Amino acid sequence: MDKIISWLTDEMSTGTAAPGTTPERFHFYIPWLVFCLLGLLAWFYYTREGRRRFFGRHTLHKALLDRFMPHLAVLATVGLLLLGARYAGVSVFAWRLWRYAWALWAVAFFGYWAYYLATKYRAHLAAYNWQRTHERYLPQPNPKRQRTARVS
Repeated sequence: MDKIISWLTDEMSTGTAAPGTTPERFHFYIPWLVFCLLGLLAWFYYTREGRRRFFGRHTLHKALLDRFMPHLAVLATVGLLLLGARYAGVSVFAWRLWRYAWALWAVAFFGYWAYYLATKYRAHLAAYNWQRTHERYLPQPNPKRQRTARVS
C-alpha cells in the first residue's frame, strides 16, 4: 500500500522520484488536449447555437443535453488545468493521482450516460412521443372560453 501511495504522489519529471529510477515520460499530451478542447468547443457551440439549431421543439433531447453539456465542460476544464500543471511541473497538481482520478471521473461520467442511454432512454422517448401525440389530438383548454354556471 505504501508503494502505491508513493507511486501516485511521486512526480518523476521534477526529480522527486526515488533515486535510481528514470524520469516518467508522459506521452498523452496531444490526445488529452484534443479531448479537452473538443469538449469545451462542443459545450460552447451547444450553448450558443446548437440547442436551437439541432433540437427545435424536442424538449427531451434539450433536457438531456442541458444536463450533459455543463458536466462535459467542467470535465474538460479540469482536464486542461491538470494537463497544464503536468506540463509546467507544478509539483502537487502534476501527481499521477490527479490524472488517474480525472480518468476515473471521465469513465464514471461516460459510463453513467451509456447506462442511461442503454436502459432508460427508450422509455423516456416513448413517454415523450406519447405526450406529444396526446397534446396534438386532445385540445388544450382555452382560458378565455371558460364556461360559468348560469344563475337563473
